[in-house]
This record gives sequence, C-alpha cells and structure tokens, in this order.
Amino acid sequence: MSAFRFRTWAVAGFVALAASASPARAEEPVSFEGKTVAMIIGYGAGGSLDNYGRLIAPYLTQHLPGHPTIVVRNMTGADGVVGLNYFYTQAKPDGLTVTIGGATQVDPLHFLNAKANYDVAKLALVGGNTRAGTAVVIRKEARARLLDPSGPPAIMGALAAVRTGMQSTMWGAEYLGWNAKWVLGYPTAKALVLGLEREEIDMTSLGDVRDVQRLAATGNFEVLSQSGYVRDGKMLSRDEFGGPLLSDLIGDKIKEPVAQRAFVYWKSIIQVGEFVALPPATPPSILETYRTAFRATIADPEFAAKLVATGDEFLPQSADELTALLATLGSTPPEALAYLRAISK
Repeated sequence: MSAFRFRTWAVAGFVALAASASPARAEEPVSFEGKTVAMIIGYGAGGSLDNYGRLIAPYLTQHLPGHPTIVVRNMTGADGVVGLNYFYTQAKPDGLTVTIGGATQVDPLHFLNAKANYDVAKLALVGGNTRAGTAVVIRKEARARLLDPSGPPAIMGALAAVRTGMQSTMWGAEYLGWNAKWVLGYPTAKALVLGLEREEIDMTSLGDVRDVQRLAATGNFEVLSQSGYVRDGKMLSRDEFGGPLLSDLIGDKIKEPVAQRAFVYWKSIIQVGEFVALPPATPPSILETYRTAFRATIADPEFAAKLVATGDEFLPQSADELTALLATLGSTPPEALAYLRAISK
C-alpha cells in the first residue's frame, strides 16, 4: 500500500473499509512480445565484445518471454566510455535497452580520464563472462634488448588505450627491469598481430589463444608471461599459452602497501571480460527476467561451443560475482591509481 497516497477523509473507517475490500493487484508477468530491444555495444565491430554481444543476442531472444527482436548498435569512442555514457543517461529502465560492457568502461584508471558520466555501481548487472587471461608475446630476437636496460628498447605495441592485459608490461618494467618503449594507436588486436608479423613492433599482449599459438609455431616468438585467470578464488595459468604467471614473477617483489593495493586492482580488472547490464533503476521483475534468460543461455551447450569457437573462453560470471568484482575496483584508493599512472610513464 506504500505505493499509493490516500487523501484524508472525515470518516476514517470508510477509508479502512475501502482499502480492505480492494483486492491485491498481482504483478503482471513481464513480456516483450512484439517489442524490439536495442543492444548498445561501446566497442567496434569484430572485436571480442562485439562478437559476444552478437552471439548472445539470439539466445536472449529465445529465452526472454515474448521473444523480442534484438538489434545491435555499435557506439564507439573513448574505448567504450561514449557508448556507456549514452546507455546510462539516455536508456529507459524498461528492458528495451541492454548493453554489453567491457573492462575499459569499468576501469577507474581509464574512465576517470575519459569524461565518464556514469556510476558503475548503479548498473543493473545481468551476468557475464570472465577473461581467461592474456599472454605477453615477444619476438625472440628482441628479448635480449628487453632485458638490457643500457641498450635500445623492445617496442611494445598497444591499442589506443592501454588495456588491462597490456599493463603486464608496465609491471614487468617496474619490477623485472624490462626495457620497453610503447607505441600506441593500433585499432584492434588483429592489427597488433599483423604489426608483430611485419616487424613493426617487438612485443604485445594478446588474449586469443589461436593467435598466440600460431605465432609461437613460427619459431620466431615466445611467451614472456601470462596474466592468468581466477577460478574458485585461485589464480590459474593456461597451458595453451605457456609461460609463467606474472603474479609468480613479481608477487614477492612488491613491498609497498600502495603498490600492493595497485596490484590487487590489476588482478581484479583482468577478470572483467564481457558483461550484460540494464540501465539503473530497472524494476526487479525485469532484471530477474533477464537474469533467468542469461542463466538459460549459459546452460545451453550450443552457446558455449560457439563462444569457444570465436577464440573466447566459456567462464560465466554471475551478477553477484560481477557486483563484488566491480566493488573491489571501485574501492581502489586514489593513491593506488596515482601509483599506476606513475609506473605507466
């Protein structure tokens, strides 16, 4: 009854009688029959976030009541921030707009400098897929230069924004003495692979196992380290990549509390892969309807097989797991972020 206001009447008993006589209105079931859902993806076509969104869309359509049509809309800029700004400020909480989010959109090291107009904690999280880690790949002939601070540096290729896996090289420079010079501006991971093959760059960070294995098979490249992934609370390495975990290489070398907190941030942000979210203030009934559809999707072996076929990993995250992860990122103290900015220079 708290959702209604009643005018004060002279006869209070009449109000009580009328209220008691009114039948309770059952909440209407959620249905999207005849509706079109806009899926906002703040990243370019052909990337991992775009692939995930286009792959999951028909399964959500199948499992959402009423089977709505889902139309994908790429809205690029500021490595995802432009798209999430639009979603956060313009989308209505009626279930007819959904977004596929990624790490740079929830990374305080990035979005605080990219004019973000959103509060990550207010997103209505549906579920996601964690990252299975990235590998730092280097041309074998460049490894000696990387380990010799007195000589010319190895050239580290990166995207326009330094994404989380690529921050491995920052940590390597700080605690392992890696002598690397950064070249930013590659549009996609595939462009970085091509840059390695053309000898434009000496090293980069890659997440697609197929790219890493193909480069290693040429005999010209090797894996320096891998970020790993978290399962059941433990950091694990991927046999397909080879190479040691970065946390094993530098974990016991980090002594300062601020640096240790910064490393906690890094181990958290590398777990953010793709996630599905609805606008803030989405009604619980609509949010739970989407979560039910998401759970049905990840239980479908066909979806899992198709995701793996794209080069991604099938490592589902629940809404609760995502909420805890984003809370850890959001609580990163300013001094830890300042430390990260300092070592990035």
